[in-house]
Amino acid sequence: MPVPGERPPTDADLIAMVRAGDRRAYGPLYERHRHAALRVARHLARDEAAAEDLAAEAFTRVLAALDRGNGPDEAFRAYLYTTLRRTAFDWAESDKRVRLVENIAELEVTAAPVTGEDRDPLDEAFDREITSRAFHTLPERWQIVLWHLEVEGETPAQVAPLLDLSAPAVSALAYRAREGLRQAFLQAHLADTVDPQCRPYAQRLAAFVRGKLGTRDHARVERHLDTCAACTGLYLELLKFNESLPEVLSPLVFGSAAAAKIIAGVAVGAAAATGVVATTTATTTGAAVGGAAAVATGAAGGATA
Repeated sequence: MPVPGERPPTDADLIAMVRAGDRRAYGPLYERHRHAALRVARHLARDEAAAEDLAAEAFTRVLAALDRGNGPDEAFRAYLYTTLRRTAFDWAESDKRVRLVENIAELEVTAAPVTGEDRDPLDEAFDREITSRAFHTLPERWQIVLWHLEVEGETPAQVAPLLDLSAPAVSALAYRAREGLRQAFLQAHLADTVDPQCRPYAQRLAAFVRGKLGTRDHARVERHLDTCAACTGLYLELLKFNESLPEVLSPLVFGSAAAAKIIAGVAVGAAAATGVVATTTATTTGAAVGGAAAVATGAAGGATA
């Protein structure tokens, strides 16, 4: 238990403690993220009991991964969400006796673009691969702040304890992270798709989108966009990064078919969590302390992941 007045440990602190053999440190991680896990599990399962089983199994698998020296270093929640989705697929494929949504095994096959645009599935897959590569080149703290602020819809004050920062420092970190993601995305495209003749213009697009180019460079890029369809497409992708980061990032964890529905539920849950009292359905997961203790001290014994 933290000393009164002392900052609570960050997710990274707790993860390091678990890896060092302190199972008690998993309890605070469980308590910190269990409501969010249940919100996602409810979109993958057809009833509350199945959602609770799915969330419990995901926590068990993450603990087993940490015991093996794998798993996240800081970004616990995104890793937990990925584990939830993979667990749901595993259970569907093995015909486990748990009530999952009927089309869980088809989520990726029937994936519709999150933006609702009619696009070639190969283009969608390529965009996700580029986005994933860009996102995972970022420092893990940048990934955390982008995920929690942009996808979860949490406030800087809510994210601050996870990173041992003040709320203003979280906002400043988020600004750097957004810029870093734009640049990483642009560099990934430059490496794979941009004609060498376009590079002098394409590499300025991130600054162009933000209105940070000088008058002369801005005019040059603008003239180039008038005649180059490829760079115009990249420019539009960067605009999407600026305007809809949740839609851009969420498929990396949830899968594109599930993302639109799940991020809506996650955002609603995050907004509710800002109040003093959470809703009954968001908090009824069994006895909180007892459940955390079970996951932290005994559940990993039977983990298979």
